Parts: sequence; C-alpha cells; structure tokens
Amino acid sequence: MPQKILLRCVSLLIAVFTLVNCTTTQSKGQKGKYSDELSLDEMIFLAETGHDKAQHALCYRYKYGNDGAPKDLAKAFKWCQIQAKKGNNRSQTLLGEMYYNGEYVAQDNTEALHWYTLAATNEHVFAMFMVYYMYRFEYDTTYDLKKAAFWLQQAQKFGQPDLLNSKPDNLIDCASFDINGAAYGTYLVDEHDQWTLVERSMSVKIKQGITFGLKLDLMTKESLNQNLQNFTPLKVRWTHPPLTNPQTNSTSSSSQGWEEIDFQNASSPFYVGYELTHRWEMQPGQWTVELFCDDNLMFTQNFELVD
Repeated sequence: MPQKILLRCVSLLIAVFTLVNCTTTQSKGQKGKYSDELSLDEMIFLAETGHDKAQHALCYRYKYGNDGAPKDLAKAFKWCQIQAKKGNNRSQTLLGEMYYNGEYVAQDNTEALHWYTLAATNEHVFAMFMVYYMYRFEYDTTYDLKKAAFWLQQAQKFGQPDLLNSKPDNLIDCASFDINGAAYGTYLVDEHDQWTLVERSMSVKIKQGITFGLKLDLMTKESLNQNLQNFTPLKVRWTHPPLTNPQTNSTSSSSQGWEEIDFQNASSPFYVGYELTHRWEMQPGQWTVELFCDDNLMFTQNFELVD
C-alpha cells in the first residue's frame, strides 16, 4: 500500500477515535448538566468532577439504597462527609444521622450533635428538631435545657411539624419538692406499664421475670406554671452484688437510668423498679436504689434478695 494512502488511513482512524471519545465523554455526564434522573454511573462521573449536587445525591442514594444505588454505608459516608465539609446542610444532617445511629462509624453523640448543629444553623428544619431532641433527652451526653429551649423555638419558627404544639420546658428546682416512698416490694408490670403490688416486703425471693421496687409520691412546695411543661429528670442508680454479663464479659456493681417526672401530673404516683430479666442478674445480697436530682440524693431504699 502506498505510504500516502497508509498515512491518510491512520489519520482517519485517529479522527474517528477522537470523535467517538469526545462523544462518549460528553454523553457520560457533562460538567454542570445535573439531573435527578441521571443513572448511577452518570452521577458518579459527575460527582468525581466535583459537582456538589451529584456528590450529595450519592450521599443520599448510597445511604438509603435508592435510585439504582445499592445500600453502601461506606460510600455514603464518603460522599456525605465531602459535602458536609463543603457546607451542604442536607449532607450535614445525614452525616449527623450516621453518627447518631452508629451507621458505618461508631455511635458518637458528640459528632452527631456537631453535624446536626451545623445543619440547623444552616436552616435545616429536621436538624433543628434533632438538636432540640439531643439537648432535651440525651441526659448522659448532651443534656442542656436552655439550649433545648432555643432550638425548640427555632424549629417551631421554621415549621417543624413534630414540635409546633410543644410547650416550653420549665425545669423544676430540686429544692421545690420531696419524694416519699409509699409501697415497696414485688410487682407485676403489664404491657401497658401498669404496676400491681404482689407482695409488700423488702426481702425479695429471686425469680426470673419479677420486678422489685417501690411506688413513690411527690410533694411539691410551690405552685406550678400551667403554661409550661414542668418536669425534672431524676437519675436512678441501683447498686448491687457484682453482675457479669456473659455476652460482653463485663462486670458491674451498679447500673443507672433516668426517670423523667412530669409535674403536671404531680398528684399521680410513679414507680421505680428493677426487673430480673437474665439469669446472670439473679444474685442474692443487698440491692439499693437511689434517686438523685442534680446530684442531690432525694431518696434511697434497700432490698435484700434471697434464694
């Protein structure tokens, strides 16, 4: 074949290859040509060019397994984090959710609150709800009633439906009430959380499934504001013989939880008890329950568990 014809054929092949390559690249996702209807491959191509909407779309698609993407929390975390750091309030909310639920990463309320707060500051309404919720109910980590009140107002202002009818909180001072023990012993607790006293005694015979504890009465020393949600969280701590959980291989001589007392219903008693659910919990000896308000001991009662 003459050299001129050969060169002409090579040039033609190069031109065709260049045209095909350009056409393929252009059709696979032109930078800036974003659509919610893009395929997963097209969305990935666009996201890897730095397109913000495409990056958030992958954050969402991989987190929930939507729109042609498999649920992949590792990839979701990657894209959520990229967009969250760029200030996308929706990605910040999803990243906060992953930390709050322990999805792909270890559960971490501090990190969750950090990202939820950034999103809430950027006017994401559900994030406002979560910031309120964490300040209001996560007693062991992020509890702060004043900050909860602020974010409740913000969420109501921006129309969060779950909070539109919520009353502001009013934390009752620990010195404004007393707690009196009314009935102690073994109880039956039904599925509706109704407590029935079976035997009044501080000596409790060990049996799997029983609940032992006491009924408590509140005595308030001052009138309450009816326009507020009047409450106080009480820390409930049980001390007991050493208990070893075989699943975690951890041993503890105490456990604690929280009891939130609603002073709108202060005339109604409330109950504090311990259910012997597992065999490894059924240890004889002295068990003590203590109720604290802001680290002030309000009430204590001893029980003796016997075989």
